[in-house]
Amino acid sequence: MKANRNILRLRENLLVIVLSIVFGIAFISPQLTHTYPSLLDIAETVNYKSNSLANISSYIVEPNRFWPLHYLVRIPLSRACGYIGRCYFEVYGVMVGFTILTTLTLSKRKLLVFPIVACYFISPITVDSFWRLGVSETILGICLVLSLVLYIRRYYFFLFVTLLLGCLTKETFIYYLPVFIYALWVDHKRGYLLAVSVLFITYACMLFPRLFLALSTHGSYPSSLVVSPAHGFVIGKIFWQYVSQFVPFMLSMIVLVVYVVRNKLANHREFLVPTLLLLFGLIPIFTIQNIQAYYLLPTFLVSMCLLIVSFNDVAESNKLTSMIFFAILVCCTTPFSFGATLGRMQYWKADYVGDDALISWLQSHAQSYVGYYLDGRSEYQEALVYLLNDNQFTGNTSLQFSCSSTLDGRGTQCIRENKNAVQKYVTITGNSQSTGATNVCSPQGLLYEKTCKWHVSVE
Repeated sequence: MKANRNILRLRENLLVIVLSIVFGIAFISPQLTHTYPSLLDIAETVNYKSNSLANISSYIVEPNRFWPLHYLVRIPLSRACGYIGRCYFEVYGVMVGFTILTTLTLSKRKLLVFPIVACYFISPITVDSFWRLGVSETILGICLVLSLVLYIRRYYFFLFVTLLLGCLTKETFIYYLPVFIYALWVDHKRGYLLAVSVLFITYACMLFPRLFLALSTHGSYPSSLVVSPAHGFVIGKIFWQYVSQFVPFMLSMIVLVVYVVRNKLANHREFLVPTLLLLFGLIPIFTIQNIQAYYLLPTFLVSMCLLIVSFNDVAESNKLTSMIFFAILVCCTTPFSFGATLGRMQYWKADYVGDDALISWLQSHAQSYVGYYLDGRSEYQEALVYLLNDNQFTGNTSLQFSCSSTLDGRGTQCIRENKNAVQKYVTITGNSQSTGATNVCSPQGLLYEKTCKWHVSVE
């Protein structure tokens, strides 16, 4: 009898693993049709293939940022995938499947909970995070969820290892460490409490000089981690913008927190600790004025964990009030966010196919002209510089361009060093068509209309 139960459990686990991976690939599948990554991806991910893993010390002492794992993941990924857009998103599909599978380990009824979690996962937040490359919150979120699961399952050594990895993902991970310090203190795990406390202090000491430098130079990302009374109005404004843009998710968090406070606050392991992570995760996003959906991903993934443990409790208690709470939660997140989710899918699909068309044009014309000029955001300009000087992309080892910013600082110009080419210059512009420019368009697809994101003019 026991052997039969073990076989059934093994079959269920294998089925859940397969379903999670299939869901991850299906979720990302519209992005598998691209020939190339986007220009943004080339600037933030693909260009890492020229970096060396042996230079790990330089990533740790980088003065502006502290996210060594960002490099350690993207260097081998970019070397393996190169300019093959499909390759990157196949890896991201597996990452989505692993994330779903990790949260499902908290459930006693995995097959029953799987469709609920899958529906909950389809959100503008996850689309903005996994439908593009270069977002560190994907790795940070996986480390955070894995840490929570390991804590709930009492695997303290692996919890410490995962927290250490989480500290290497992005600076905002520091906000979650106090919650785990509190959790280990409640559990009377003095050895691990000391280890995580030392990790927290060391991490804070490593971030402090970067914070000071960021504040003195007015600018980089770590400066957003400082909160002062002067930020009061700004934080309130940012809070309202997030609430208004992500109403279903914010409502679902309120429902979850109310449920925990009313019913399970005393259960610190499965309810209080995830709730604290949920609340602490909101601190950094309200100090950054640049509103981005992917900043919410770690909090969103923790809410998935809280959703699962709440479902376990609802299924066992059979309380009417609990079931109403749960029903409101599911109704608020899935159907009501469908329009926003579809909108983000269409946005990223159109963005990628537009860049795909331009990159294809560049590859076929790189040797044809003596100079290129591109305006627009700095990441696009960085991508142009990288593409024109990458022999793997141009297919010509002798083709070299000298690139520099224009005098007005609004664009980048690249001039071919060996000018044995037609003496013509190309201007690449986005958003609006200039006089005499030719549209670089993509064909119409399922999630997007014909996209003419870029325009080129030859002089």
